[in-house]
Amino acid sequence: MALGTSVLLLDEPLNGMDIPSRATCRKLLMRHLRDDQTAVISTHVVSDVENLLTDVMILGEDGSLFCSQMEDLAGRYAYGISCTEDGAVYAETCAEGYRVLRENDVSQDSGLPLDMVFNAVMKGGIR
Repeated sequence: MALGTSVLLLDEPLNGMDIPSRATCRKLLMRHLRDDQTAVISTHVVSDVENLLTDVMILGEDGSLFCSQMEDLAGRYAYGISCTEDGAVYAETCAEGYRVLRENDVSQDSGLPLDMVFNAVMKGGIR
């Protein structure tokens, strides 16, 4: 970031950091990354970076590629906890019943967890 490169490639940038250091690193990225710069972040711990992202790209083991803007995903899908998986494009069991992704009728930001988006893409529920 200090060199002002137009593209910054980060592979597991928060790996091995304690919780306060992770928060500091995220704040530094948000504060110092300019509008004319792009940060490409590769990570297995999507919860570390999901609030930083404007776009998401998922690469499948078979070479398939999924790309979308987070804003488009949030407008298209809603996340929630439900006692049934009816009508879900993707569902996972949890203590309360099911974590579900459903198609949105109304454009609203439902705070989509990226782990759910990833799993839905990998299982074919989102294309």
